[in-house]
Amino acid sequence: MYKRQEYFTSLSILEKETEARDITSDGSRDSLFNTTGSRFKNGILVDSFKGHSVGDVTASDYACAIDFEANELRPTFSSESYKFGYDSSGSSSSVQKTGDLVTLSYTSANLVVQPLASNNATVNVNPFSTSQFNGLLTMTPPNSVWMSQEGRPVVLINTEGVNDAWIAGSTYGFGKQWDDWSYTWTGVQVNNDNLLKKRSGFNSSNTVSRSAALTSQNKTRTGVVSTKAPEAIVRTIGNRSVTVSILPYMKSEKIIFQAEGMKPDTNVYSFFDNTSIASNTLPALHVTIDANTTSYNNGVFSVSEGEIVHNQVTGSSSGAKGVAVIANSSVVYLTDIKQTLTFAAAVSTALVAGETLTQLGSGATGVVESVTNTTVCLINTISGTWSTNQSNTVSGSTAGATDTYPTATGAFSTEDIYAGTAAQNTSAAITAVNTAPTFANSFSTDALGQVAGMIFLPDTTYRTGERLVRLTDSSTDTLSTTTPVAEKLFRVQGMLQSREGAQSSTRTIESKREDISSKTVTKATTDRRSVSNKWMNPMSQTFTIDPNQHENGVFASSVDVFFSAVDTKLPVTLQLRPTTNGGFPSTGTVLPFGEVVMNANSVNANSSTPSLATSTTYTRFTFPSPVYLAPTEEYAISLQTSSTLYAVHTAILGEGVKNTTDVKSSEQPHIGDFWHPTNSTIWKGDETRAMMFRVNRCSFTTGSTVAAYFYNQQENLGANTSAIVYETMKLATSDLEFANTSLTYAYKALPNTSSSSSTTAIKTELDALSFADFSQNKNFAFDATKKINASGTTTYSANNFYLRAFIKTTDAKVSPTIDLSRLNLVTIENKVNDGSLANSDFQVVTKGTSYSSTPTVTITAASGDTGSGATATATLDTQKVTSITVTDGGSGYYKTPTVAITGGSGTGADVQVLGETGKAGGNAQTRYITRRVTLQDGFDAGDVRVYIDAYKPATSEIKCYYKVKADDDPDDFDDKSWSLMTQETDTKLFSTDEDDFNEYAFRSAANTASYTSSSVTYDDFKTFSVKVVLASSTPYDPPRVRDLRVIALDS
Repeated sequence: MYKRQEYFTSLSILEKETEARDITSDGSRDSLFNTTGSRFKNGILVDSFKGHSVGDVTASDYACAIDFEANELRPTFSSESYKFGYDSSGSSSSVQKTGDLVTLSYTSANLVVQPLASNNATVNVNPFSTSQFNGLLTMTPPNSVWMSQEGRPVVLINTEGVNDAWIAGSTYGFGKQWDDWSYTWTGVQVNNDNLLKKRSGFNSSNTVSRSAALTSQNKTRTGVVSTKAPEAIVRTIGNRSVTVSILPYMKSEKIIFQAEGMKPDTNVYSFFDNTSIASNTLPALHVTIDANTTSYNNGVFSVSEGEIVHNQVTGSSSGAKGVAVIANSSVVYLTDIKQTLTFAAAVSTALVAGETLTQLGSGATGVVESVTNTTVCLINTISGTWSTNQSNTVSGSTAGATDTYPTATGAFSTEDIYAGTAAQNTSAAITAVNTAPTFANSFSTDALGQVAGMIFLPDTTYRTGERLVRLTDSSTDTLSTTTPVAEKLFRVQGMLQSREGAQSSTRTIESKREDISSKTVTKATTDRRSVSNKWMNPMSQTFTIDPNQHENGVFASSVDVFFSAVDTKLPVTLQLRPTTNGGFPSTGTVLPFGEVVMNANSVNANSSTPSLATSTTYTRFTFPSPVYLAPTEEYAISLQTSSTLYAVHTAILGEGVKNTTDVKSSEQPHIGDFWHPTNSTIWKGDETRAMMFRVNRCSFTTGSTVAAYFYNQQENLGANTSAIVYETMKLATSDLEFANTSLTYAYKALPNTSSSSSTTAIKTELDALSFADFSQNKNFAFDATKKINASGTTTYSANNFYLRAFIKTTDAKVSPTIDLSRLNLVTIENKVNDGSLANSDFQVVTKGTSYSSTPTVTITAASGDTGSGATATATLDTQKVTSITVTDGGSGYYKTPTVAITGGSGTGADVQVLGETGKAGGNAQTRYITRRVTLQDGFDAGDVRVYIDAYKPATSEIKCYYKVKADDDPDDFDDKSWSLMTQETDTKLFSTDEDDFNEYAFRSAANTASYTSSSVTYDDFKTFSVKVVLASSTPYDPPRVRDLRVIALDS
């Protein structure tokens, strides 16, 4: 209500002030009460810059941004995003990375323990033979933190046309709304609170006109009058909010997946957002290894899931490499494989990074990642087996036929392998390599119910948001016929809902279907009304977090379960769940990181002497990352399996303890209820029984402030492959902080003035810089331009942006927590120049002839313009001028300069500059254009005045232009040229600080807008438009404009 009232008030004040302004014929202004000599206003146009409703967004040369919150016109911009790698070698030894979470280092300590087991008190985990293979799907990355800027977003609301640039603007609307990376993606902080420490039905438009109506005309005082305030759909999460009125596309994604707990030896199919992605899914390569000799690292293959595995090929310096998804002592599942192709001869057309190569005969394909020379390239996204057969030549999607074949494919072979990215350290031998996988309709789980691979999602195909990834044995994704399934939401969002009730995490709490043949997610199981063999209340044990002992909560690291009997093939799953309805375990909700699948061969069983002191008598379920548990809350340990053989030890209150003669079971502190497995709506709670278990917590290092270091990864998350510069940044994070903890960030950034390009030089330059503190999740503006080079490696010595996090806790139960999967750097470059010229501004109209040598290019500024310093050279082809290369862009060219081609013994070359006083386009990088305005009949005007309020530093310029057309002029309005206006305000009036906005007035050169076209002079005009050019030699401190007022005056 107040927002709309403010909008109406500010706009009407701007309109009324413009109407009240008196303009005299000599260009000076009388007072409001002395109207002698004042000129008649034929029409008024105002733009308060609340959106793009007045700007001509459909014009191809419309290039500006509007700050919707500050109501300011400012330079257009480009934004990029970079993820980070963790620098384990540089970070303190008191920092630990577990999965994706970075915390203080920790040891294990007891949280809640029930150490007793009664005689004859074992309970079967699945007594009902419920065979539901509801697997655990793990994805890397687990979510996406950036969107595609290569497709036009869906605009859900466009009241007053504020979002017109998203609907019809160039660059799909990106770079047109300042801080769109916050308002539509990463979120805007709405308060400083540490949470641990109806939208109205207005009309919306999806069509854009190039015409603008007047605010008022002197005759009738009618025109455009706003009846609705701009509106947005706002989503608030914690202390940040994001506008979801704009829905962009997903960027291309490469997702490594692993599914566990599915039905063994079963064909499965992949779906994304309920659409088959068989043609985009590549199963993992199975490699059999032998590590059972002393020559191979004492019989241990040292590889972790997610680590890079290298194939050390005899006589070759670079064998294949891939990411280990599943690894044990006998087999490794590899994906994201990369091979080096070596061709018999140079390819006929240069290979291009990103193009797809296809081998004739074998049908193998691969995408070029990098090109070493004309005979060697590295490929990824490999499907099929590459052959060295001479008849199997290769063709490329960009290069065309290469007319050669590979003499070496660099594929995995029966040679030695080693793990990691450090010095080569042979740790196993490959004894067999399965057939190379291909993009196929289906793929099979193994004997343990596991499957792995990679999903390739193309750019601008799916919308951002929550998208379901599902593996199922139904080829049509029909739930009613599904036997095994593994599914998870892949969240493509800049801000996650990471808090639900008292529960907090860096990730969103997961919901799972208990009945895989139904779409329903049941959180409160008391809602069920029937018995079923498709779902089961899982065996569960609840426990509470004592706020007296853990006032800030606690992180669970693992759970020890004491099994009395196990299966030999099927796995068992443990989940940590919240409780609902006064202590009932939630059926459909699992805490982030709180699910572990344990294969049968890793589960220990002891039927007679279970003991906390003997590790062989219990099974430790270690969470992939620590799980935060809030104080006073009650949680449930739930066990699930499709096997009927698993059973656990329990203790019955008052009964004898196993292997004792006179010890009776007693109630243990913080232990809740034991819940028997049932398949009816009635939960079977048992207050007299408790499962034998132990929950282990993290005991974090306390006291000192320690440092964790991160480096920007080489590739940005968008489509840009070039070096980038930036003047503003935002570090988007998903952190956890608590009372008694601290987390602060600091950075080192490579300056744009740097000439360093080598790894060593960049390291030396960064090491010489000091860290500068800044706040995460807020925009940070630099006082000088920074850059990120186009190439580099993911090591400290080569990164161009280095991040430090200082973390500390005085409470060993909690630690500041950084989620590496959500840590990303958004960089913003202001697209503004100082009236300089670039190669793209030159157009060769006529090439000329007979230039035996390179002619001289002379650039001359237009009369009255300030342009100077531009130089260029001409390029010849068959003695003709084909292009112009700028050697110095100069500055101050705000009128279109002329170009002369002389010398070289040739004649006839004609080169023109696309300047700002041409018909369209120009050499400025930032340009605002109003929509064309047509005056009412009888109110043709003869002159134009422009007024703006602006922040204008001494290193900047603001230029205004007008374009007019008489009613009886037969030419098209677009064919008219722009005319530079004269600034009436003192040209030496500059702003003293960023909040210093001054009024600037502009008039036509001779107090008249008359013009001549086809030898006809037109004194009046019917249609007009105004252009504002923003220029600056310091992009980090550009000019900004508020409140544009345009007045069409009588002759």
